[in-house]
Amino acid sequence: MPAPTATGTSGCCGVRHLRLDVSARRVLDLTPLHSWPGLQVQVLGLTRQHLIGAEELGNRLNASPG
Repeated sequence: MPAPTATGTSGCCGVRHLRLDVSARRVLDLTPLHSWPGLQVQVLGLTRQHLIGAEELGNRLNASPG
């Protein structure tokens, strides 16, 4: 299975926005991102129900199936 495609934008203190294209996956674990303060995550290719740790990211996560 191919790795997710990621792009990010950075502010003065590092990456603040992360965009992941995970359309080739069935599930993705986002728990490593919980401790990244202020990170906004956009996931394309999966809905929240297929993302482990989505609830903990709260409104910092935007997920869509396509």
